[in-house]
Amino acid sequence: MRLLKKSSLLILVTLLFASCTSTPKFVFEALANTKFNESLSENEISRKQDENIYPFTLNYKNHYGCPVITIQIHDKLFTFLVDTGCERTSLYSGGIKKLYGSVEKFEDESLDGYVKYIQESEPERLKNKSTKQLKKMLHKDLVEFRIILTINYSLTNFIYWPKNDNIDGVIGQDFMKKYKTVTFDFVNDRFILNGDKIVGSVLPFIETEMEDAFVEFSYKGKKEYGLLDTGNYTFSPRSNFGKDEANFDFKRSNDYSITYNGRLKKKFPWLLTFNDIKIGDIKYDNIKGVYSNIWFSTYNKGAQNMLRFVNGIGCEFFRDHVIQFDYENNEFIIK
Repeated sequence: MRLLKKSSLLILVTLLFASCTSTPKFVFEALANTKFNESLSENEISRKQDENIYPFTLNYKNHYGCPVITIQIHDKLFTFLVDTGCERTSLYSGGIKKLYGSVEKFEDESLDGYVKYIQESEPERLKNKSTKQLKKMLHKDLVEFRIILTINYSLTNFIYWPKNDNIDGVIGQDFMKKYKTVTFDFVNDRFILNGDKIVGSVLPFIETEMEDAFVEFSYKGKKEYGLLDTGNYTFSPRSNFGKDEANFDFKRSNDYSITYNGRLKKKFPWLLTFNDIKIGDIKYDNIKGVYSNIWFSTYNKGAQNMLRFVNGIGCEFFRDHVIQFDYENNEFIIK
């Protein structure tokens, strides 16, 4: 393991800056070990698509290195991150505005259903509340993720995630599992639904109750576990990566969920480099990575906690390869 101290200090300064703005591109490039050009993004995702093949770009601003696609819903074009590390398919505030005109209109149309739900679950909260106060309650419960609102469309069901981003939402595992196979062709930059099974290294994947997909891989010949995460552009090694026996309890999903609220010990943001990593028959050297629970991490708290115990395998491992999730046989294939 080699520490790049000069780059690490640069990363630290940048993360201090990134705590109040978006992460600068050179941080993505340092961690993904490549260069990105956002001027290519629009042309790349505007290539011809059909109902089962969607071209993606890895050059989308603020999501560099991760597959971003466009989908047409009711004559409007939506931009989605395709994220195998995300359980649920969701619409962010930008996507809600496209569908409803404004977040406020969406919340107004959802108010009656929300009030009915509260009447059944927490009726005391409704006492002496005006319509204005009920709207504030709804908004607060959404922002704090105390409730989940589902938007039903022919494409799929979305949950509303009250988050501002430069994309409209995320395509998650619940959408992908509707298909026999889902393929990410990082050679031709295409996302393929129900494509032919590819020939390559086959690894059975382990699913948690939260529908995350993990596989075994090796580091210097020792067994490790990794979360297959196309929403992560880099490598997120666990806290004791390479130092002890890999041991992760996949049944304790509540301990590693997105709603985790315990205390986290923070690590200094060293930029790390690893050699002799193998996923199936594919060997990797010069893999860059950083711990999930560094100061000013962009991971949510639950993800920071989970990735202290199990590794995050991001798109740096997939570039120049074709990967496939075979949901019929619970297999991950890489070639």
